Amino acid sequence: MDIKIEAPNHPHQEKLKAYYEDKLNQKYGSKAYITSIDVRVLEAKDDCVKVSIQTKPEGGSMLYADHTDPNEEVALKEVIRKLNHQIDKYEAHNHFKN
Repeated sequence: MDIKIEAPNHPHQEKLKAYYEDKLNQKYGSKAYITSIDVRVLEAKDDCVKVSIQTKPEGGSMLYADHTDPNEEVALKEVIRKLNHQIDKYEAHNHFKN
């Protein structure tokens, strides 16, 4: 799975990339129909962090989710939860190849 992470001006680039790659591989590594994931981590207003994830499953349309929170880890967990809901709907419609 190809994971692209953009986090302009983030103070811990290497740790961030390793942490996000680990979390995303644990969550989506077994799903063969997800071949790439794009992640953006941005500073938002009021000392919050906005995490967004975008992926396009094989044979499906683009899936996108984002979440803004003062805690970056909470933002990541919430955006994964939101994306999981979309992936569950995708799987329920049997759009992926076995």
